[in-house]
Amino acid sequence: MLANLPKPLLAIAHGLALAVLFVTFGGVIFNLSVDLAAHYELVNEIMKHGYVRPEATYLGPMMMYPNLSHWIAAVFGWLTGSGLIALGLLCIAAIYIGYFAVLSALGRDGSIASLVLFAIIFAFLNKSHSLMGHEVVRNFFYPQLIGFVVYIVAISVAINKQLSSAKIAAAALALNATLFLIQPIAGVHLTGAVICFLALETLCLYVTTRQFRLANVGLIFVIAIEALLLARLPKAAALISYSANNGALGFEFPGHAYAIPFIICAAVSVANLTLGARLWPNGMAHRLFGAAGTAAALLMLMQLVAWVAFKGGSPYAVKKHGFFLVTFGVINLAQLLGCFVPKVQNQLIRFCTAVVLAFFITFEICASNNAANTVDVISAQRFANNFVETSPDFSPQEVSSHLNSLHPTLNLLIQLSSFERDTNAVQSYGELDVTARYVMIDRTDLLSTSCAVAQNSKYAIVPPNCVKSGR
Repeated sequence: MLANLPKPLLAIAHGLALAVLFVTFGGVIFNLSVDLAAHYELVNEIMKHGYVRPEATYLGPMMMYPNLSHWIAAVFGWLTGSGLIALGLLCIAAIYIGYFAVLSALGRDGSIASLVLFAIIFAFLNKSHSLMGHEVVRNFFYPQLIGFVVYIVAISVAINKQLSSAKIAAAALALNATLFLIQPIAGVHLTGAVICFLALETLCLYVTTRQFRLANVGLIFVIAIEALLLARLPKAAALISYSANNGALGFEFPGHAYAIPFIICAAVSVANLTLGARLWPNGMAHRLFGAAGTAAALLMLMQLVAWVAFKGGSPYAVKKHGFFLVTFGVINLAQLLGCFVPKVQNQLIRFCTAVVLAFFITFEICASNNAANTVDVISAQRFANNFVETSPDFSPQEVSSHLNSLHPTLNLLIQLSSFERDTNAVQSYGELDVTARYVMIDRTDLLSTSCAVAQNSKYAIVPPNCVKSGR
């Protein structure tokens, strides 16, 4: 789609789109889930110390979390001066890149209709919060978003470059290690998609030519074994074990009916996969997108069976596959419907359409839930960090945050990162923590200036008994 377009044009178009998105949403905190505080404390640990210290037990379960995406955020945090801003900018960029990759692959064969149909279906489902990008809007599944985008970009590159089966398998083997270090669920889905694709390629070749490509079977086994070995890495295994934790994750389908949209997405994916098989050796995009959607459906089904029949995992773990299944379901439906509309061969028109639609889709996702602004949080962080760096009274674990001017989750973020308060010691983080030696409060809640160990015009750090009653 982009082969014959001038590189400066591509750079200018993407640069303008991202610049507008960064200016509009760069200071926005998309949601106030406790996941935000958890992922930020890991980024902050890397930014402050250059690595995750073995003694950083205050991180709790996050010590064992695969942290490649957090390293990326930390690097951008060093560049921007704020890990919180870096997380926001990376989320925005990832959503835009992911959707442009999808649209460029859908439009490769000239089907402008598929791009427009995708945008229309997206608009219809946007409020369900079940598509790629919504991982960081209702919850804050930052690593899953980054992993999903890397995965979907890889598929789109394979389609745009029309890579052979062998090259796709080789790319999957190389990429899977990275994905398991970002978020294992993305690696599991890449594994499933490539195995499904290679199996279909082998079947189509045999049915058409009566040739059996044993090499493809070998590649399937190698990819599956690699994924099993990667899943046994300590951090990946620890995260997979957390699937039994039934966290909060709610999609907003009409009537809260999950099964119907998931079944429709699975059926559409299988239909597109079948169409790709009939078009073989052409129709690679149908087979690869269809394989991704079918694999997502099968992985969700396996997780559901594990939960229902063997009490492994949780409904939460089942639903996390929904982001993959619904996104690929929409892609497959748009691709199927676009087959019935005449193609547009002008590359510039297709590219501009993809950029504009990716921009507006990203804008809609980012605008759907502006929970807070980073300015106030960064101001509080600076005061907290200054106290930590300059006060002889500070020691980790002893200071809590109880700023009525900030949401409880943002207080949690400050006490987990700036004050390194043990995750396990945090109980009701929306209430005054009387077990802490000191509490950071708004200066207006100060009972007496004489008991403040640190203060400025906005904030103060005091013993818990120096907070105005009822605050």
